[in-house]
Amino acid sequence: ALKLLQDMDKHIICRECRCEKCYEQTLFLGDIYAAAGDINKAIEMYEEAIKRNILCDEAKWKLKRLRRKM
Repeated sequence: ALKLLQDMDKHIICRECRCEKCYEQTLFLGDIYAAAGDINKAIEMYEEAIKRNILCDEAKWKLKRLRRKM
C-alpha cells in the first residue's frame, strides 16, 4: 500500500481534481505514518496535503490532533 501511494503522482490525476499535485496521496501517507507511530513523518505529510489543497479540512483536523499529542 505504501508503494502504491508513493507512486500516485506518476499517474493521471482524477478528472474532477483542480489540484496540481495529488493531495490525497500525502493525506493517505500521513494516515499510514500516523498508524505506524511515525508522528513527525505524518505531520510532514499532512502539511504537504494542505499545501497541495488548502481546502482539505481532513488534513487540517488530523494535523491539529497530532500536534496536540506532542
